Amino acid sequence: MEQVQAIPAGVTSLVLDNATWVEAGLGCLVAGNPNKYGVREANVQSGRYGGVNPGITKLWANIVAYQQTVKGVRTVFAINHMSEPWINGVPALIKYVVRGNKVFRQLCICAFILVPPDIQRGGQPRCRVRWWPRKRWRSAGGMGSGT
Repeated sequence: MEQVQAIPAGVTSLVLDNATWVEAGLGCLVAGNPNKYGVREANVQSGRYGGVNPGITKLWANIVAYQQTVKGVRTVFAINHMSEPWINGVPALIKYVVRGNKVFRQLCICAFILVPPDIQRGGQPRCRVRWWPRKRWRSAGGMGSGT
């Protein structure tokens, strides 16, 4: 939390690259004092009802709100990794699970998912992709016709 508070005022963009590590630290904070973050200690110990995640959700929301209202940060970029789920002992093809707390999907206005190319296919997509140029529609004397 000291690093979050140490960000100087006037910074307009904040990049958290790899937010997974930040989230792990927040999980330790919640586990250390679950009542402070509105989480039952029994749930933290057993992992039931999200374990430490409800507390992490509150912390993430507060961190973003603090940066935007107090520090003046306009844009927060949180970069998380993805993992492949395993089904019957093998990785599932073209299925990915975004790591990180659900608060990112609640706070974000835009999310990008970058999937690495498959080296075995030389970076090519799984099926052939063809691009067809769109035909321009022009009305006689209407908007966009250039006349």
